[in-house]
Amino acid sequence: MRKLFLILLICPFFAFTQTNEQSQQIEEFLKKIKIENQNLVFSKIIDSIPHLKNDIYSKIISNIAITYKSANDVIQQQDKDAGIVIVRGNFEIFSNPYSTLHCPHILKIDIKDNKIRITYTIDKYLFFNKKYSNSEYYIINEYPFTQGIQKKMFADYFISLCKMVNNSMNNIEELIKSQNKTTNDDW
Repeated sequence: MRKLFLILLICPFFAFTQTNEQSQQIEEFLKKIKIENQNLVFSKIIDSIPHLKNDIYSKIISNIAITYKSANDVIQQQDKDAGIVIVRGNFEIFSNPYSTLHCPHILKIDIKDNKIRITYTIDKYLFFNKKYSNSEYYIINEYPFTQGIQKKMFADYFISLCKMVNNSMNNIEELIKSQNKTTNDDW
């Protein structure tokens, strides 16, 4: 009976602690993130792009329309002459029949000839539950920035978020560096 009690006491502790793999991933991601005014800022500069500013701008707008399903719904500002596109979107961290976790973000793309800068600014997780009240968690107040009982859960959220941002940046880079034109006249 005593052993059973100890097992029941210790098991929840392990369920909420992070793994070494998570710790290593988090350390790598934290090296690439800046913290500004309670926001996480992910940034990437892509140069040696074989296109001029106007071509890059057109590709960016097309990519936004495909990625976010409707460019009109998410684009907050666009200025072709200044080479700026600002998007307000959402990453879906997880979803199941009972709840979802979203992470709203602002994506800013600065465009010059042969070069762009991609910046994601993110501040919180939004948790929607069908049975209980909805919640928001400011990332800077959760693990890995603070310690808490739900370390493993917030470590998973943080890793998923960082992977989504990195994948998005890599997809934009791949699209922008591709040689094909934004319009296809041979249809």
